[in-house]
Amino acid sequence: MSIALTGPVKYDFQDLVCIHYILKFYDKDGTTFLVEPDGGEDAELSFLDDTGQLLQFEIQVKGSEEPVTYDKVAECLGHFPAYGTSDFLLERLLSNKNARAVLVMSGRANDLLQKYLPKGEWDGNIHKAKLFNQKDAQLILNAVKAYVHSLPETPINITRRIHIDQFIESVSPQDVKESLTRLIILDNTSNNYLTDSCRRILRKNFYIPDDMFPHTIDGLATIIKNGKTSQKDTIAPFLQYINESPVLSNRPKNYIIRNHEVAWIEQLKRDGSLLLSGRPRVGKSNTAKWIASEFQGEGYSVLLTQYVDEAERFLLDSVHTPRLVVLDDPLGGIHPVNKPNESLGLLKRLITNLRPNRKLIVAQGQERLLEITETEILADASIVGRDWIDLSDVTVDLLLNHWDSLRSEFSISNNIFNMVHNSLKKEKINIELGCLTYLAAEHGKIKDSSNIDQVLRFARKNAVDLGKALSEEGCKNILMGLAITSSNLEPVNEKDLAYSLTNSEPNFHGYSHISSTYSSFGKTKDSETHVFPKYQHNPELSQDDSDSLDLLELRCMVEFNDYDQATFSHPFYRSAAESLFNISTRRAFPRIEQILKNGIFCLSPSTARASARNLNWIYERVKKDTDKVKIFELAKRGLDSSYPSVRDICFEFLIDNMFSFPNECENEQSKWIYKVNGKNLDILEWLDGQPWYPMGESVSLESPWLSTCNKDKVLKILSDIHNDAAIVITPKDAYDVLTYLEDKPEKLTHSAISRILSINEGLIRALAVKIWLKINRENDCQILARIFRDRHPAVAESIFKSTMRSWNQFNFERQKYLCTELVKLADQPVLANAIIDDLVVFERPHKMGENPPWEVFAQLLPIALSSLPPKVKLNFGRLDCVVNEAIRILDLEYTIPIIDSWITLLEKLSVKSLPDDYALAVTDTLIKITKSNDEARGGLISRLLSLNGTGCIVRVISDLMYDWAVLTNEEKELVIESLCTDSEDKYWRQAAVLTSHRAPYELLKLIIPNWRCQTSDMLQAEDILDLPHKLLSSAVQMYIGEPQPLWWIGTHHREKDVWPKVIELIAQEPSHPLFKQAFNQLLCNGASIQLCSIITKWGATYSDVLFELMFQYKLDTSGDFKPEVWETLFQTAPNKACSTWIEQMASHSLTILNSLDEAKGWVPKNFLNEFYSYFINDGLIMKTLLQFSRIKDEASECFTKDNLHLITTIITELFVKNPPLHYDTCDFAKRIFDKLGCSSQEAQFIQKRRDELMKELKAYSIDSKPEKITDWIF
Repeated sequence: MSIALTGPVKYDFQDLVCIHYILKFYDKDGTTFLVEPDGGEDAELSFLDDTGQLLQFEIQVKGSEEPVTYDKVAECLGHFPAYGTSDFLLERLLSNKNARAVLVMSGRANDLLQKYLPKGEWDGNIHKAKLFNQKDAQLILNAVKAYVHSLPETPINITRRIHIDQFIESVSPQDVKESLTRLIILDNTSNNYLTDSCRRILRKNFYIPDDMFPHTIDGLATIIKNGKTSQKDTIAPFLQYINESPVLSNRPKNYIIRNHEVAWIEQLKRDGSLLLSGRPRVGKSNTAKWIASEFQGEGYSVLLTQYVDEAERFLLDSVHTPRLVVLDDPLGGIHPVNKPNESLGLLKRLITNLRPNRKLIVAQGQERLLEITETEILADASIVGRDWIDLSDVTVDLLLNHWDSLRSEFSISNNIFNMVHNSLKKEKINIELGCLTYLAAEHGKIKDSSNIDQVLRFARKNAVDLGKALSEEGCKNILMGLAITSSNLEPVNEKDLAYSLTNSEPNFHGYSHISSTYSSFGKTKDSETHVFPKYQHNPELSQDDSDSLDLLELRCMVEFNDYDQATFSHPFYRSAAESLFNISTRRAFPRIEQILKNGIFCLSPSTARASARNLNWIYERVKKDTDKVKIFELAKRGLDSSYPSVRDICFEFLIDNMFSFPNECENEQSKWIYKVNGKNLDILEWLDGQPWYPMGESVSLESPWLSTCNKDKVLKILSDIHNDAAIVITPKDAYDVLTYLEDKPEKLTHSAISRILSINEGLIRALAVKIWLKINRENDCQILARIFRDRHPAVAESIFKSTMRSWNQFNFERQKYLCTELVKLADQPVLANAIIDDLVVFERPHKMGENPPWEVFAQLLPIALSSLPPKVKLNFGRLDCVVNEAIRILDLEYTIPIIDSWITLLEKLSVKSLPDDYALAVTDTLIKITKSNDEARGGLISRLLSLNGTGCIVRVISDLMYDWAVLTNEEKELVIESLCTDSEDKYWRQAAVLTSHRAPYELLKLIIPNWRCQTSDMLQAEDILDLPHKLLSSAVQMYIGEPQPLWWIGTHHREKDVWPKVIELIAQEPSHPLFKQAFNQLLCNGASIQLCSIITKWGATYSDVLFELMFQYKLDTSGDFKPEVWETLFQTAPNKACSTWIEQMASHSLTILNSLDEAKGWVPKNFLNEFYSYFINDGLIMKTLLQFSRIKDEASECFTKDNLHLITTIITELFVKNPPLHYDTCDFAKRIFDKLGCSSQEAQFIQKRRDELMKELKAYSIDSKPEKITDWIF
């Protein structure tokens, strides 16, 4: 049921009265409630009494605070129906013995009317008859008569006066006296009284916490208003609205009082926190929930969770209404938690910072607690001065009471019951409450019930044994499904459980792979509407699984909440289910994987979250690496979940476990961050205030340029927050508020940001942080602390970007604080990865604003670079640009640490892969900033020359040649040592010197000992040709940048004078071993004159060789046909060879030519007709189409519908019998068809042929394997 909430802050008094009395009497048999019924009063309440009589209460409401007198009562009793002249209220009261008149008055009743007031809280009963006499009756009659005679002299009032006079004449005081027992006056009824009473009832009966109360009352007031219009019973819609989002009681079933609860409640009220611990199965969780339910009845909003960060966000929400968290095994239960010491630290901080109306109950198993605190007893494991309450030691009376309560529930046999009862009473045994419950549920399976030790062993059966026993009973499948799709605090409904167990389709729900987004100026009526889907086929459990689920519920191993959602009633039973995950057989894992996959990608966000959280323990149970990889891949797929919260959980799992697969994962971390950061919140859809992404594979989504929101609603929310109203803020509410405030950051108040930072979705918190840090603020230390504690990468990115853009607005103290916290943020690898893309565009005003704080940049970039993983996907081109801008602005003391960290990153990166040209530019930058201060370089040159792999070393050497003169003697010696090292890549290192901008003379003498300089200290082309072949080959390849990675590392074409001559000289000799490389270099350079000269000289002898080189070059490049070179080649070759070449050129036309017309700029003129002879079909089709086009231009009237059909038929037959061989012919045909007025349907055959040709083009693979580099160390 959907209601537009319209209720004001101060509720309409009459509506509030109606709400109040519905809440008081809704649970009576046959209750109905009408608002302002025709012919009645303000409201009419009816229900059946204990005898089955239908009682009817006519309610009249008076909000005036004037004293209530007989005159006021007479005004009510003398009230006629609208436009009626008979059947006034007193008359109806006398005529119907089951009628009651209820007068709800704001004023206080005078002394004469005290007997009409109920004693205490009115419960629907009438007064005692002895209270009234005939005098009271006469007073009422006189007052009613006086009232009607006081009315203005109008026709209708005169008629009413006559009717009342006749009525009074006809009745006796005795009759009236009896009716007075059914006249109920409820005086002194104020707005505050009604509000408080409604709040108490909603707390007690519906568990509505105080922070949901205003929202609930607003909705109920709307129901009342709707009922006034419809004149229909409001009970059903009233209850439906309350139960749309029911709040469940936390009170556990069959809880046995320990007699310490009152003291624990008082301790919790006094200290704000309560720490419960003890052995397994002693009832820690149930005790915590029972105590929480007591506070729930006092209006506390209660959260059950295992996660300290969730608890912190919930408790730090600035709403003034009371809140309580039950933390269940936050340090780990049956599974260890990641980073338990960090969780312990968070827990200590949370306990320390609790506000007066915030309560925290921690239920933690003692084994994990003692392990993490490194203590041996609970007394030594206290937290910030708070001691743990040990629930392990229970009294005999408690055990006996619990055993007695289980007897009737499970029909325990007398023999076993008496034996256990007597043993407990005589204190012969001491057993946990949970074990007693299990013993009662499973007592029929005890083989020897005469032996108390056997019975005790059975009761304490371990989880593995229990799992085996349940599996033998056929419960394995349902247990595995529950273990995967639920958690202790996130139950699963039967439909989602059935889907997880039965779905075998490859396409999943809850999956949103967003391939692209496109911008618009706002959604229109043509925009796609995304509706949250339903299962195509309603999932159902198999009969066996359904029976197993019933059996587990019957034995109290599984419990259902009021939503019909199931989970294990105790961690012990969950542990038993998890023991069935024996993944040693080849068929076991695929089944587990399928259930887990279905759970993560189902249509329930809570089930998807629970399933995603179970990734950790399933991953730990898996033994085979191949299966671990599959779990890991499933988590990566979970980054495309339709639910942002599931993406966050999968992201945390991947980050926590990525070091198990470092090679596969390090370079994917940036992609993962992008998935959870959700750059564009406008593409989100909303369901009940919760976000989801439209589902599907390769989804393209519309994103409006301008975000819109309901301004009135936003202003109402902001007003409620400002007035400290107890309202529930959904993620959608928060998003709307932030969208409205994005260009009004000054209106985002402390209270509003405090509320919004409690939203679980990191994407929304990130937007809030972005707005908060846009301007300078005062007195927000606590808010800033919360912001910087947030570990979501989207929040980190918002912190950095907003802080940098707004830096100059901040005062010195704020800048100092922010800088310190940003340094801590950059020191965390994941968060460093989140901000690095923004750091490397720091110099761009549209990113960081004008005049950003370069000193802060200088502090952050070194730390961030050092924190990044080795295979991070970093845009080194941008890094190079921003560092070069930084060295222009910053002093040396700031820039050297940047270079140091850049080298540190290269040291990590070079071990994994070869850095690119821009990444290796650090050497040049280092020299640039230290030319006048060589001491500042320290040992950085040594570190650069020690980088891993040939690629890094030769680039460093080549860069150092530019500034050889500024190097110190020690640094020069390091270079010389590197050149003389007898390593596999020795010649590549030396080639880096030979091909450098200006090779130093001393190094040339070192590399070429026999070189005799004739005219200068520079090496000449002829000298180079005399080099040893291996060194010459390395140098030529390095100069031209082939094969890879020589181009990649950026050492090619550095020398501009000598080496072009070397290439030309080699290209003049086809017999030279390096001729191919040299000739290709001339082709790349477009040296047509030199190429024609070479071909003229050698074409007759080497024509086929030259053709293959030129043809392969043409296959590898687009455009640049060099017609004069091809003309020269064809002139030197015999006709037979030329014909062979033409055939080969035509066969590859799809690859080389964008259109057949381009052949005129490639194929020599004398051979053009021969070339086109291979495309007769294309020519015929184009000529025919041109004829039709001319007719269209000259005689368009000829193009009737029949003629167009004839043309289509002719061209279709041509395409069938003589299909074109080039796709451009199809494009030409399509253009002519459009011109002639043919429909796309009629042109389908053209597109079909084009698709066939494009498929051929894609299938074509060039039979040319790239040359592999040799003697290269990777």
